[in-house]
Amino acid sequence: MMEESSLQTHNIILTLPDGSCQVFDRSVSVAEAVSAIDPKLVKSTVAGKVNGRLVDACDKITHDAQFQIITPKDTEVWKSFVIRVRIWWVMPSNNFIRVREW
Repeated sequence: MMEESSLQTHNIILTLPDGSCQVFDRSVSVAEAVSAIDPKLVKSTVAGKVNGRLVDACDKITHDAQFQIITPKDTEVWKSFVIRVRIWWVMPSNNFIRVREW
């Protein structure tokens, strides 16, 4: 028989810059975390800062962390970090996907 403690899951606690916390019962992507914090910000979110490290909006957060939402308005982040921009498109004649990085 399994012990009760082995059935418990670890919550993930994200601490925001204002000191407030958001608790999740599973790992979440940056975009999912932003959606839970403020659904209006999801469209303008370009990245997240997890424990001071810049991560993509689709990256998963799997542990407790300091968390910051990065939008185009965060000029100090743009000055401090270089972000690779990837554009995906489908070529109609060849039906394949291309990636272009800057």
